[in-house]
Amino acid sequence: MDAYTDTLRWVDSANPHHRFTGAGTYQLPFGKGRHFLGTANALVDGVLGGWQIAGSWTANSGSYLQFPGLAVTGDPTISDPTPARWFDTSKFAQLSPFVIRTNPDHYRDLRGPIYWNIDSTLSKRFKLTEKFNAELKAEAYNLTNRLNRANPDLGVTSTTFGQSLRQGVTVGRQVEIGMRILF
Repeated sequence: MDAYTDTLRWVDSANPHHRFTGAGTYQLPFGKGRHFLGTANALVDGVLGGWQIAGSWTANSGSYLQFPGLAVTGDPTISDPTPARWFDTSKFAQLSPFVIRTNPDHYRDLRGPIYWNIDSTLSKRFKLTEKFNAELKAEAYNLTNRLNRANPDLGVTSTTFGQSLRQGVTVGRQVEIGMRILF
């Protein structure tokens, strides 16, 4: 009813949505000026020295599922959701035409799948000549090759209603290797 009267309403939850993002860079301790192989010759330093790793980790506890106007009988939350049955679909039916929505747009303990992802980069800069430097870089997206599922289907007339069968925004592991010349 609040949507029709343009009234804002605080939605309380005992189980709020959480998001965490962390990132860092670490210079490997090998090569000239570093802890290990600090006095190595130019060839060994060129191969093993000067590498650094950067990475980021993103995680969230799943977004609230926002249901359309439906005829609902009770709370559809189940204690152990699976991709084939994310919530109790028997609680929902299609709303009759010209009937005002009375169901909530979400349920406080019903969220989509959790999401987490790790991206990482391994890189090294080295001198080619007095004026030219190069950077060798390998980047991995979705390093762990984790399947992050999309929210379940919320269309009550769909044959996959209540199922989380699709992949989310991330795809399988992707690796890019590149080199650039800096001058």
